[in-house]
Amino acid sequence: RFGKAKTLFARLAIATVPILNESLSLCQDPTLQHIGKHEEWGAYCKTWSLFLNARAEYHDASVNREKSKWGMELARLSRALTITQECTQFLSSVTSRGIVEGNPMLSSSLLELENKATEQAVELQDRLVQATEDNDHIYHEVVPSELLELRGELLAKADKTLPTTMTELKAPMFSNLLSSAASAALERYEQIMDTLLYQMSSLVEEQTEAARKELARVNLPHSLTAYKQEQSGGGIPLDLWCRVETIQRDKKMQQLKNDLWELRDKAEAARNTFTQASKQLEEDMELDGLFREHNPGFEGHTAADVQKDVRQTLLHYEKLLSKSQAGDSVLLKRLEILDTDPKYKLLTFQKSQLDRLLPGASGGGSGGTAVDTTELSRLLVELSTLFHERDVILNTLKRAVQTYDIRSKLGQVDSSSPQAEQEYNQEIQKARNSFQGIAYDIQENVNRQAELMDAILNENESFMLSREASASSPESDTCIAMIEGAIDDVEFFTKHLKEGQDFYNVVSPKLEQVNQQVGDLSVRLAIERCEYEDNARISEQRRQQETEDARMAASFNDPNASSTSDPSPSENVRQTPSQPGVEMVSHNEPQVRVDDQKVSSLVEMDFDPDKVVAALKKYDNNVQMALNELLSG
Repeated sequence: RFGKAKTLFARLAIATVPILNESLSLCQDPTLQHIGKHEEWGAYCKTWSLFLNARAEYHDASVNREKSKWGMELARLSRALTITQECTQFLSSVTSRGIVEGNPMLSSSLLELENKATEQAVELQDRLVQATEDNDHIYHEVVPSELLELRGELLAKADKTLPTTMTELKAPMFSNLLSSAASAALERYEQIMDTLLYQMSSLVEEQTEAARKELARVNLPHSLTAYKQEQSGGGIPLDLWCRVETIQRDKKMQQLKNDLWELRDKAEAARNTFTQASKQLEEDMELDGLFREHNPGFEGHTAADVQKDVRQTLLHYEKLLSKSQAGDSVLLKRLEILDTDPKYKLLTFQKSQLDRLLPGASGGGSGGTAVDTTELSRLLVELSTLFHERDVILNTLKRAVQTYDIRSKLGQVDSSSPQAEQEYNQEIQKARNSFQGIAYDIQENVNRQAELMDAILNENESFMLSREASASSPESDTCIAMIEGAIDDVEFFTKHLKEGQDFYNVVSPKLEQVNQQVGDLSVRLAIERCEYEDNARISEQRRQQETEDARMAASFNDPNASSTSDPSPSENVRQTPSQPGVEMVSHNEPQVRVDDQKVSSLVEMDFDPDKVVAALKKYDNNVQMALNELLSG
């Protein structure tokens, strides 16, 4: 999506350039210069032509970066910077010559453009330096010396016949672009609306859950369902059996276990990736500190600066993973009882087995009078309707917030006005007020729940007393409650396992990208340290070589220096010949050894090794005399 937007911006910018250039040509036409103001409009067209041309190159560079074409990005950035600098120089020339001083509109426009061009030049320079550094250290792509010209594309063919019936034009493109102040106000509005929706959603969810828990405490609606089924002859209710049959047909229990293991694997992989990235960051910090401690002169990028952005990203994912881990733990604990809780075993029974668990009230049973459940049933239906209405109102609020056209209202405010901020706040307050009625309906719905719950509990108490008086067995209540509870749990597990998998399907690839980014940063820091060490080693070798060259030059200029630096032949004869790097030879009467270090020093001066050995033998390892021999030969 980002790449397509940048491509569109590049085409739009470059498509405008020919129009400005044509206007510039008209301004420079001698036959039209009598009209007046040709020079100032010519300057206006040229500056905008240069700026948009540079902008198009910049957008295209961003597109190439998205496509990982690092060399092409560098080439486009370089061209964009060159054109932008040309634009700023021309603008300075126009200002210094006072070409547009007589036209306030053009003067104001070019002043604004000059600020934009200056900011763009700085931005391009920074991006070019960073891109060059990345390419030199990481990507090593060749930067092309020649680039294809960017061209705009025609979106309609002029030679095609236009239809007689044209579609009504919508709002012009970019008409809803906001100023920075309006964008800030829009962001405040969105935060306020997010808070409102969160509060209302939480209120609805909390109240609904509280009502269901209270009903479950008094075994509703299971006891009512069981009693009605008893009176109708017993057996599992048909609608309840359809739900059980669906679970059996879809093999939901086995699927839950498979999804559970898959969720565990995904969660563990995501956390391992996060841990690996965090550990790598800490290791890089430690290595950076140790390296700087042993190399005080090192002035490369600090690990803390390089890691700043990626650490913030990891902190964000750490919070997400912590929340998901807490939810996963609760879910996994509840799932552990799938194989142990007997209520889940009921979901594997056949209908005939469940029917036997729910006997009817016929035959020689109680013989009591049936209990009137009409009012209790009506109240439970009313409560269910109340829940449904609450969800509808909440969805209405969400749609109202989503469709409210706050952008156009904020866009109508004059951002340059001193009262702009106050007007923005007034528009936000108007929007909030427009939703107060819906929020009030939600609160009224919640208030009705309290009264309705009191009526249900009172009626249920009467129902239970009457049922006890009729000697009805509560075993059916328990069985139905277990079956419905197991079904509700299966639906709950299925929903939350899917949410967990969807979460990790989104987060895991992003964590992999962050981990790859951490690895790239680590390599970048390691390359800087290696380059510093290589440069330091080369500098030390060069220093040693210069010292040795200076010593030898001084020895060459002072023949007496050899007598103090080189051992005499008699000393050579007296030394033990078993020492490594020494060859005992016969030179007239005394034996002379050839010192490998002296051989090496002369060979490094590009003399033939055999001649070096011969010269040292001849002059009893006297380097100066051997050097004279080699130079004269």
